[in-house]
Amino acid sequence: MALWTPYTEEALDLTKQNIEKSPDYPHLDHYYYESYGSPQTVPTSQISPDSIKSWNQEDETLSDDMEYQAFERDALQAMAERNGGSLLGNNPRMKRVVQSTQASDDMYRKQRQRNNYAAKQSRDRRKLREVRLAFQVTFLKKKLAEMRSQLDSRVCASCLQRR
Repeated sequence: MALWTPYTEEALDLTKQNIEKSPDYPHLDHYYYESYGSPQTVPTSQISPDSIKSWNQEDETLSDDMEYQAFERDALQAMAERNGGSLLGNNPRMKRVVQSTQASDDMYRKQRQRNNYAAKQSRDRRKLREVRLAFQVTFLKKKLAEMRSQLDSRVCASCLQRR
């Protein structure tokens, strides 16, 4: 069975051109809210390439977000239902029949079985990592679309007072 990847179910339509949508609210000369005062900038000396390279993706995970946990749980359950109860489907072509003959050494056969089992475990862990990353991408794309729609529909309070 094929590995379910949620990001491939909706194909991108690249034939459509992006249409510039003009906002419904009035254009302001400055880009910050009046109640915030002047914008604050970060001095460039505080930003270094080393600080960007030292970022660890394991430190910033979505595992603390309750909404993401519910999304991941539902997606894993749907994936298990699709694969007949297990998260990862078995590939019958990968399974080899161990030939037991008198000439083959028992020690060699046991070593091969252990090695094959370890290789399968490693493949399964990699597939689960890929699935989790796909879930995070899908979840974050969904949240980004929600936030963009909220930004498009909202107008700041000071803009409403000027009307």
